[in-house]
Amino acid sequence: MATKDIPLVNNAARHPAVIVRMLKQHPHTLRDETEQCVRETTKALVRAGHRADLMDICRGAGLDEARRAIINSVCDNYRH
Repeated sequence: MATKDIPLVNNAARHPAVIVRMLKQHPHTLRDETEQCVRETTKALVRAGHRADLMDICRGAGLDEARRAIINSVCDNYRH
């Protein structure tokens, strides 16, 4: 699957602050996305400096365990 064709990944790379705000308000939207999409979106947001925001989203309600595990894994493994 080409991740360049996934709108959420594209928007996360181009407008990370907007996507983080949206995810803080509606974290449940990630449940509709594939695991690959969640992983690539998380990578883009962590690269843009939103690791702490993603960890806050992970600690809150609205995400299933699979999505939390993906976000935690990407955030823990990311190196500057």
